[in-house]
Order: sequence, then structure tokens, then C-alpha cells
Amino acid sequence: MMDFKSIPYYFIALSAVPVFYLIYFRHFFRYYRLKGEVPVYSKHLESFLCGIILALTIILFAPYIDRFINNDTVFVDAFVKAALIEKTGTIVLFMLVIRYYPRFSILEGIVSGIAIGAGFSLVENLVYALTFGPEVIIVRLVFSAPLHLTTCGIAGYYCSSMHLSSSHHIKVLKLLPAFAVPIALHGVFDAMLILDGSLLYLAAPLVVALIMMLEILISRSKLIPSRKSLVEEHLRLEDWILKYRQPRFERW
Repeated sequence: MMDFKSIPYYFIALSAVPVFYLIYFRHFFRYYRLKGEVPVYSKHLESFLCGIILALTIILFAPYIDRFINNDTVFVDAFVKAALIEKTGTIVLFMLVIRYYPRFSILEGIVSGIAIGAGFSLVENLVYALTFGPEVIIVRLVFSAPLHLTTCGIAGYYCSSMHLSSSHHIKVLKLLPAFAVPIALHGVFDAMLILDGSLLYLAAPLVVALIMMLEILISRSKLIPSRKSLVEEHLRLEDWILKYRQPRFERW
């Protein structure tokens, strides 16, 4: 039975997601205001709901996953059962969300990725709070929410670049890091938590590094035109990148 004294802690667990999401959304809101455009909020909501569905699905099938993958090593638990399954589900749902996306841009893709991570983290934080009690909530507030939002945002960046690319080999080159980078970073983080000990102190620097990496990708995405702009200029993304880099090569 739920202890009513613990109810404020459950609110803390739920509040982590909107707090971190709003921290990132300040980038997007300022950018859209300068551009005179309105964000596609319906897609943000759709992505958020997809994150919730993904988390509930993984929780529902967790016993079957444990039965199917019964090797309980640190590598398997961190990189396969957690990172691989979660990020594969994220990318699959992300590609479904962006099949039709008005005025799609890489920046919008990052927003959608972060929204999926927000939905997933919301459910996971609540489940952990109900299962393990208040003592784990603060730790997950500091680490888990930014981990999911950043790794899903990073996956969104690479998947969006793949979606806007035209040539097949470029699509493959973008899809590989869309899987490899978030899975590797998420897996390392989970391995640190599982191993505990002195490695646990490295979790904080890793989260900071993830935040900085996503900040760089967000800044980079603001320079890349949307699909609508590329169509109007009769350019592929690959052509625009060459056009953008050419003056820099000439200066060099």
C-alpha cells in the first residue's frame, strides 16, 4: 500500500522530466521566435506519448526479455537489456513520428527525440519511485532524466540527418551513429551504476559530457535548413553541406 508521506517524492520523480525538457526547450523557443515560426507542438506531444508507450511496453515484456536473455553479466544488463532495447525502440518510434512532419528540420528532429526521452523517463522514474521508494528518486532526478533526454536527442539528430539525406550511403553513415553513439553512452552509464564503487563517481561527468554534446548538436542543427527550404532551393542536404563548406575551404 502506498505511503502517503511519500507522495511528495512521487511528484519530484514526475517533475524531473518537465524541468529538464523546459531547460532544453528554451533553445527551440528562442530559435523559432527569431525565425517567426511556430513549433510543431502536435509532433512533440506525439513523440512524448511514444516515449510513454515504449517505456510501458518494455516494462510489460521485461520478464520475457529476462527469460530470453538469461545471461546476467554487466555487459548484457547494461548494453543489451537496457541500452540496446531502449534505443532501438526509440529509433523505430522516431522514424514513425517523422514519416510526415510539416516543415521538418534537424532541429525539430532533436526536439522529437528529446520528447520521446521525456516520455520514457517519466514512466521509468515513476515506476522506480513506486518500486524502490523515495531513496532512489533524487539520484534518478539528477542522472536518469538528463541521460534519457540527451541520448534520445542525439539519436534524433543523426536520424534526422539520415531522413533529410538523399544518397543511400550517406543514409547508412548517419544511421550507424544513430544507433552506436546513444547505445554506447547509455550502456556505459548503466554499467557504472551496476558496478557501483568508485566508477559511480564518473556518472556525473558522463552526464555533463552528454549535455555538452547535445548542446553542440543543437547549435549545429540551427545552421541546417529545413526540408522545405532545401526543396525551395532545389538542393539535397548533401549539396547544401558542400555549398556551406566551400567558402571555408577557400579561406583555408
